[in-house]
Amino acid sequence: MLIQGTGIRRLLRKFGYDIIVHIPKPLGINPMMDIKKFINCKKPVVFDIGANIGQTVTEIKQHYKHSIIYSFEPSEDTFSILMKNISTYKNVYPFNIAVGEESGKKIMYENKLSDMSSFLKMGEDG
Repeated sequence: MLIQGTGIRRLLRKFGYDIIVHIPKPLGINPMMDIKKFINCKKPVVFDIGANIGQTVTEIKQHYKHSIIYSFEPSEDTFSILMKNISTYKNVYPFNIAVGEESGKKIMYENKLSDMSSFLKMGEDG
């Protein structure tokens, strides 16, 4: 006898069983899990653009100990904290510059929260 669709579920429930369907979490919930879906080597090369104080470097090194990371952070104050935070890691190359579409100089608008600093002017709400 062929049982289709919810009929299978009803039959299994009569015997105390159920069907469990595994639906993988969509992208965007956990960035490191997203990265792991696409990187399947032990020594990836990573470009950390807007490295801030090294949060991403730390997380990548936890999952990919042998990775090679190029970190770019334009804020001088934030860069000095970044340097302290990544000093124990091997194969991390920090640069105190911004990465963008064109070369030149821009004004960096610093925020109390370093991860909110930007080349964009702050709005009225900060």
